[in-house]
Amino acid sequence: MKNRILTAALLAAALTATPAPAVAPAVGKAVKTGTSAARSLIRKVERRRKQLQEAELVQFLPSPGTEVPQGGALSLFIRSKTLYSGANVILDAKLDGAAAALSKPANDLWLFASDVFHEIRDHEVRVAVSVEDKELAAQLRASITQADRDIASLERQIALETDPVRRADLVAQRDAKAALRGDLIQSLDALKTPVGEEMFRFRVVKSETGTDYPRITRLSPNYVGQGDVMTIDIFGENFTGAPEVLLAGQTIPASHVAPTRIQFTKPVIASEGIFDVEVRIPQPTGEPKNAILKNALFVRSNV
Repeated sequence: MKNRILTAALLAAALTATPAPAVAPAVGKAVKTGTSAARSLIRKVERRRKQLQEAELVQFLPSPGTEVPQGGALSLFIRSKTLYSGANVILDAKLDGAAAALSKPANDLWLFASDVFHEIRDHEVRVAVSVEDKELAAQLRASITQADRDIASLERQIALETDPVRRADLVAQRDAKAALRGDLIQSLDALKTPVGEEMFRFRVVKSETGTDYPRITRLSPNYVGQGDVMTIDIFGENFTGAPEVLLAGQTIPASHVAPTRIQFTKPVIASEGIFDVEVRIPQPTGEPKNAILKNALFVRSNV
C-alpha cells in the first residue's frame, strides 16, 4: 500500500494480529492521522524555508575550492546549519551523480570520505537535505525492528515444524509480517520531506610525487576531542621505514603496522578545528617522502 503512514496503535495491533484482514478497518484512520502529521511537518518546513530564504542548509568544512593531488583522497565534513524542531535532518550525497556514503561522527555532523582519485578533472559533491517527523519515524523504526524479530522467530519455527498444517500456518504468519514490514518501510520513506540541496566542487590536480610515494585514504577515528590522547590509525599505501605524522604543528612518531596502515598517538591539541594530516617518511638520502590528507581530522572542544 503505497505511502501508507501507520500510527503507533495500528502498528501494535498489526504486529500482534494475524491474519492481516483483522487490522484492515484501522488502516483508514491511521492513514488520516499519519498523513495529517506529515502534512503538518511539510507546512512547518515550507514556513521555515520562507524564513530562511537563501540561507545555507549545510556548511561544508572547509569551504569549496579544495584541490586534491592525483592519487589522493578527500575527507569532507558537512554540518547541518538548519535545525527543525521535532524533526530529524537527513542528508543524501552524490559524487558526480552517483550515490555516495556518508558516516555520522556526531549529531549535527556528517563525513564524506572518497576513494583515491586518479583522473585529473573537476568533481562535485551534491548533498540533498530532507527532514522527517522525529516521533513518527521513531515509532516506525521500532516497529520495523520488531517485525524483523518476529520474522526471524517465525523462520526458526518453520525450520523445526514437521506438521504440514501447522507449518503452513507459520508460513502465512511470516508472509503477513513481511508484507507489514514492507508497508512500514514505505511509510518511513513517505515521511521524508525534501528541503533543498547544496553543492561542493573540488578539482583533482597533477601530483608532483612518484608512484612509490605514500598515500593516505582515511583516518580512524577521525572525530576526536582536543584533550583526547588516543591511538589513531592511518590507512593508505606505500608506508615504509620509520614514518612520522605531522598534525597541528606537531611532529609525532608513528608505528609501522603494515604497508597499508600506520598508527600514532594523538596528543593534546590547543585549538578545535579541522586539520590536515601529513605522513612523512625520512629517506637515507635526499628529501623525505610525504603524503597529505586534506581535512582529515575533526578536533572538537572538550568543553
